[in-house]
Amino acid sequence: MKKKAMSGKYDVIDFQKDVIEESYHKPVLVDFWAAWCQPCRMLGPVLEKLAEENKDRFKLAKLDTESFPEIARQFNIRSIPAVKLFVKGKVTAEFAGALPKQAIEKFLKQHLPDKNRDELEAIKSRIPYGVNGEIIKRLENLIEKAPELTEAKFLLARLIVLQNPEKARQLISDIHADSPFCLQSEYLRNFCHFMTLKDEDFEEGKVRENLIEARKLIQQSQFDKALENIIQSLMVQKEYMDGLARKTGVAIFTILGNEHAATKAYRRRFDMSLY
Repeated sequence: MKKKAMSGKYDVIDFQKDVIEESYHKPVLVDFWAAWCQPCRMLGPVLEKLAEENKDRFKLAKLDTESFPEIARQFNIRSIPAVKLFVKGKVTAEFAGALPKQAIEKFLKQHLPDKNRDELEAIKSRIPYGVNGEIIKRLENLIEKAPELTEAKFLLARLIVLQNPEKARQLISDIHADSPFCLQSEYLRNFCHFMTLKDEDFEEGKVRENLIEARKLIQQSQFDKALENIIQSLMVQKEYMDGLARKTGVAIFTILGNEHAATKAYRRRFDMSLY
């Protein structure tokens, strides 16, 4: 339905054209508001500033619920301000209230379509069918284009850590406490540390030879035997080199994943050996 033109740069004139059709070309963030609503007046300038800063990512459309009551009812607007993100004609995300700019930036980062994130999801969908050079190359290219994707860095590090622990360590060097991959990255760092130790780096102790042998077995991809050595080491001397066996065992399971035969065979025994 069309309404007479309004003065605002972002005002909706024709909902079907300005929002629904436009959302097939670029995501449209619709601000449902009214002139009498004080929180709406607070939120409006924040959204407009974000729209200017992200012109290439989304379009802002401001819909006056007083002028378009039927549209407001159609989208179940019970209180304002209410903000909905339209992608390809459908609402894909929404929030209510006058959120601060930082919170809205987080919302946009999480919900706006992103070609790089789509590529990451496509890569992840292929991994269960086997890791090959093509997947490694695609991840490398993706990280080069979007270095902010810490998940891609962690994933590539996990895939190459057995062959190239030093490169894996470099990939995750900037994954810190504010990342959801912080803990898993720490496990990988522990593994990289273990695999780059030289024989002379292992301190004297009852389990020294056991762990040197475990490292060699991992290099040969003999994970079952390596985990046997690690579990035996834990049962004899848990605190050797600041819990080296424990840290390495946890890292191995992180790298192999829950469905690997060695994880299924040894995880329970490993967990029991910690106590």
